[in-house]
Amino acid sequence: MSLADNRNRVIMKINGQEYPIVGNESKEYLIRIGTFVDEKMQDIAKNNRQLSLSMVAVLTSINIADLYLKKEREKTTPKEEPPIKKEDTLPIQKELHQKNQSLNQEKEHSKALQNKLTLMRKKEEDTKKEVQEMQGKLTEKEDQLTKANEVIKELQDQLYESQLQVAELQKNKKASI
Repeated sequence: MSLADNRNRVIMKINGQEYPIVGNESKEYLIRIGTFVDEKMQDIAKNNRQLSLSMVAVLTSINIADLYLKKEREKTTPKEEPPIKKEDTLPIQKELHQKNQSLNQEKEHSKALQNKLTLMRKKEEDTKKEVQEMQGKLTEKEDQLTKANEVIKELQDQLYESQLQVAELQKNKKASI
C-alpha cells in the first residue's frame, strides 16, 4: 500500500469551477478548506466584477496569506495583558499596606531593642569601671591595712619592750630600797 493510497480526495466547486482537492487530512477538513477558499474568492469576485479568474485567485491568495501571517504573528507575539483595573489591585494594595505597617512595627520594635541593648552595654561598661575602681580602692585599703598592722605590730613590740623596761626598773627600784 503506497502513500498515495492513504490520501483523501474531494471534488470542490470553487468560484463556479470544480477542483480536485487531495490530502492526508480527513475529507471533512479538505471540504472546509475548499469552502473557505470558495467563500474568499466569491467575496473578491462580487466586489470586483471586472477581474479575471486568475486575478481573483491571486487576490484571494494574497488575502489568505495575509490572514495566515497575522495568525502566525499572533502566535509568536506575546499577547498584551489587559490593563489592570484599580479594583483588582485593591486587595493587593491592602495587603501591601498591612505588610508595610507590620514591617514598620517590627522596625520600631527592633530599634527599641537596639536602644535597650545599647543602654545595657553602657551600664555593663559603667559597672565594669566601678568594679575596677572598687578593686583599686580595695587593694589600696588592703595596703593601708597591711601598713597599719605593721605599725600596730611595731607599737606592740615597743610597748612590750617598754613594759619589760618598766618591770626591770621597778625590780631595780625595789631592790635598791
